[in-house]
Amino acid sequence: MSKEAFTLSGGEKQRVALVRSLLLRPKLLLLDEITSSLDDVSKYAVERLITDINRQEGTGYVWISHDRDQAARIGDRVWSLSNGTLSEGGISCL
Repeated sequence: MSKEAFTLSGGEKQRVALVRSLLLRPKLLLLDEITSSLDDVSKYAVERLITDINRQEGTGYVWISHDRDQAARIGDRVWSLSNGTLSEGGISCL
């Protein structure tokens, strides 16, 4: 299927941007709300893709998300920022 870039939905644009980034084979991915515009099926597919790349190629990632369930699923370490206080596992870091 071929589409003009301006006709892509928000979720489609997000997936294209992720694929373009992955083609560069980075050592570290900085992912800010990468699945926020995706339906559940696509969201879980992106989660699997990133965690598989992490396991297979050692690509690290920092994943920013407001979805606590997602953070628990995909994170080895989960940090929270609330009212200017950074915490990991309920322990204040600042």
